[in-house]
Parts: sequence; structure tokens; C-alpha cells
Amino acid sequence: MMIFQAVVGCLSVLLEESENWPRLLENDGLIPLIDLLGPPPAFIKEREKDRLNAYLERQKAENDNKTGKQEREDSDRAKNPKGLRVVVPGQGGQDTSENAPTVQEPHVEEDLSSFVSCTSLNTAWKAILSLQPKACAAKCLYRLAQSERCCELMDERYATHRLVAILQGIMAESAGDGGKKGKKGKKKGLKLEPEQEDAVTSVTGCLKFLATSNPNRYRIAQLGAVPVLQNLHENADRLMLRRNAQILLTSVAMLSENSEILKKCGLGEEFAVPVPMTLTRDERLQAHEEFGSFPTVTKEAADGVSKEGVESTSLEQKT
Repeated sequence: MMIFQAVVGCLSVLLEESENWPRLLENDGLIPLIDLLGPPPAFIKEREKDRLNAYLERQKAENDNKTGKQEREDSDRAKNPKGLRVVVPGQGGQDTSENAPTVQEPHVEEDLSSFVSCTSLNTAWKAILSLQPKACAAKCLYRLAQSERCCELMDERYATHRLVAILQGIMAESAGDGGKKGKKGKKKGLKLEPEQEDAVTSVTGCLKFLATSNPNRYRIAQLGAVPVLQNLHENADRLMLRRNAQILLTSVAMLSENSEILKKCGLGEEFAVPVPMTLTRDERLQAHEEFGSFPTVTKEAADGVSKEGVESTSLEQKT
């Protein structure tokens, strides 16, 4: 993990210059950064299971063919060290020497990088436990998230799920003293160590850019990040943290499917949106795959929803 931390720390400095962003993408550097955040959501492993098993079986067959071919070549060389042309009766004069034409091996188009459930770090998911490399990766992604293309690639690897998990983990560690009241009944600030505070700033900053899309607004709410963001908005000592939390809460409140969660969390009226947006049909199907149920729109929120949105809701409920 120390090597990861050192390398990603250098990257975070280099990525301060936006001219280095395309170079990172050209060299497939974004995937390892996302994988450093931790494992993807559980449903990904189940969705990719059959395809991954088929891929591994093809790889095994290909490796067995290569091994068998190498063993045959070694055996032929041992029998015919001078490489003389050998004609086997009944095979039409087939040339079995090392100069004989080789058979093209089947090409496997996929590689492990196409599977989100497989880590690109050449290490087990459970080995990525330390906060420091995760914080360094989040810092890099915070800068890269200013690029729309980078945000699209992060969505393909479900970065929002991973970032929210880090945020919740850090806040859970600090929960011991963060919510206690002093003698005069005044809440104390969050008890975050400097390292934790830097990590939370990077995570919320990255989420702030990802939350410009409705699917990520829905994910943030469904993953249980709203209470954490409320805590940061009300109690964080660092101004940037409070600002990031405020922007995220405002963004989450723009989606009508989040109304019930926001109401349960007691989000203030200052975050209310008169005419919230709704997920499209494709976005709702994706949400169903991720969370196991179709998003619902409350009657109050549905008053401002477009006709197309209401029709897609009714269709999915019948399904």
C-alpha cells in the first residue's frame, strides 16, 4: 500500500495541470485510481459472474493449448535437434519441423479490465484497507471529475458507490465524539483528524461533480449519504466541507424520486425544489438493477413531473 500511496501522491500533484488529464486517460490510468477506492457494488459481481466464468474458461483453454504446443515443439526438437524436414506417412507430407507454418491461436477479445468486478491493481479487494491510498485516489479523481469525459468513465466503474462507502466509513469512525453536546447544550464540531478531513473534502468534492447527473443524485440518496451530508453541512469546521455538503444536498433534492428520503431525514425547507426532475425510463431500469426496486415518485412531487415521466412510472409498476 505504501507504493500505491507514493505513486498516487505524485499523480495528484501532476494532475493539478489539466494538460496531464488526457495523458492519464490515454494510458488507462483512471481505472486503477477508481479501483483504489475499494470494491464495486455487490450486484456487479452477480451480473458479471457468467461472463467472467466463460472468459476464464476460454483463457484456461488457450493457455492449455499453448502449453501443449510448447511441449510438442520441445519433444520434436529433442527427436530432431538439427531441424530436418520430417514427413509423416499418411499426412500428405506435412512439415513438422520448426519452419512449418503455425496455426493461428484463437484470439480472446475481452480482457480483465472490461470486468468491473475484477480489480486492476493485481491485489485482492480486501487488501485495500488503508485510508491514505484511498484519500490520494479520491484527490486525483476530484481534479479529474471536472472533465465530463472522466465523469462518464467513473460512472462506468460505479465510482459513486465506492466514494459514498468511504465517506460513510470515515464518518462512522468520527461518530464517537462528533454528535455530543457540550455543557451549554451546544453541539461540538466534528472530530475529524486532518487526514480524515482531507479525505472527506476530496470525496465530497468528487461527488459534487458526479451529482450533476440524475442517476448519481439517486444513488447518493439511496446509499444513505444524506444524513452524513447533513452532519457535514451543520457541523464541519472546514468551510469547503460545508460548501461541498450544501451543494450535494441541493443537488440530491432536485430529483423527485428522493423526496421520501429527504422528508425522513428532515431536510430543511431551504433545499426544497418547486418542480423537481425525474429519472428517465432507462435510468429507472438501471436503478432497479442496482437497488432491487423501481424508484417511486410521491404525489406531491409528481404534480410537476412531465407526462412522459408519469407514464413510464405507471408502466414500470405494472411490470
